[in-house]
Amino acid sequence: MESSKIFLMNPDKKFLLNLRDDNSDIPYPDYWDLIGGGKEGEEDSLTTIKRECLEEIGSLPKNISFIKTIKVPKHYLNPKKCIVHVFKGDIYKKINEINLTEGRDANYFSFEELKEIKFPYLWLDFIIKNKEKFNI
Repeated sequence: MESSKIFLMNPDKKFLLNLRDDNSDIPYPDYWDLIGGGKEGEEDSLTTIKRECLEEIGSLPKNISFIKTIKVPKHYLNPKKCIVHVFKGDIYKKINEINLTEGRDANYFSFEELKEIKFPYLWLDFIIKNKEKFNI
């Protein structure tokens, strides 16, 4: 399985996350998570993340840049292991301007707030190990 995820940050250095559905058939049900999803067909990773942003929040972020590709062990994405292409992008919309079409809610969170919510440790650890990429 191959997918793309994006860390979307607003000018206040807050991350845009969506609250996943409470469905045991998906990874991290009822968690706040990054925008993104699985590759379709022969898409490259940039095409995948752009499509996912349009599908999930109805707009394309600015300044999309690739950070790195990681291999996620299957205990994180039960039952399969996955290759995830990780991106960063800028978003300038207020939360009430986000047209969320996947998940139950969307909100912005500071780095400190990420430690207090249901957010996959995989992504919190990624931010910590790549702090220079986020200027936080």
